[in-house]
Amino acid sequence: MTTRSISGICKAAMRDAGFDSERLTAHSLRHTAVTLALIGGATAQEAQQFARHKSIATTMIYSHNLEAMKNPCSGLVADSIF
Repeated sequence: MTTRSISGICKAAMRDAGFDSERLTAHSLRHTAVTLALIGGATAQEAQQFARHKSIATTMIYSHNLEAMKNPCSGLVADSIF
């Protein structure tokens, strides 16, 4: 299978599930899996191996995003917009 065919399969499955957005891709599923692993208690090293990242710095981006989500300011801004 090619990368393009896998992307097409993932995109079709997301549309069938009701998630139809240009921003959602096969890579979105990968990002979600790594993020959920970290939320579930995986160490950064375990998540790195799971994602097959060469550098722990790449995996740490996900960890930093989780820390940013804990900041109530993001929710306050979103609430004021919507």
